[in-house]
Amino acid sequence: MDAKGLLGSVKKMPCPGGFSVDKKELLKPFEWDKAVVRSFCQGCGSLLEVNKEGADELSKLANKVRSSWSGYYFQTKTCLLCQGKDLTVKLKKI
Repeated sequence: MDAKGLLGSVKKMPCPGGFSVDKKELLKPFEWDKAVVRSFCQGCGSLLEVNKEGADELSKLANKVRSSWSGYYFQTKTCLLCQGKDLTVKLKKI
């Protein structure tokens, strides 16, 4: 029996797009102690906390370098959860 037969499979998460971020959610304190910024996916609506290393990688895709992430968030077209192909990333002020 193969892995799919043993473990089953999951469908790819729908990524319809068009989601908008709730600004109140962006202003909440981080739950993860390593988080420095949030990333919002317009594709699936996920709002994720991102650590310094992740923020540095996203900033390269957005072509924006910051010494502090306070007051900002990343906006993406897709993310790791919805696995879309559009790698557009923007750094936006809250």
